[in-house]
Amino acid sequence: MDKLLGQYLREDGIVSEAQLRKALAAQARRVQAGNAELLGAVLVEIGAVEIDDLEVELEKQARDRAHIYGEESTGEPEEGR
Repeated sequence: MDKLLGQYLREDGIVSEAQLRKALAAQARRVQAGNAELLGAVLVEIGAVEIDDLEVELEKQARDRAHIYGEESTGEPEEGR
């Protein structure tokens, strides 16, 4: 199963469980209001995450997903697939 952004942020100690819950609740309210925002944007907006930290975690997530799905970090399929 793919890890979600919040899991990366929690595992690396960048956000607390309370900050993550607050951001997820804010995101859900915005979705209900028809103004969907990505979790990372909400976390930056509420001051829970710096953009540089968010970028690092998003890169980790992308590398992990590329590995899981058999792609290089460039997004190209691995040879032999």
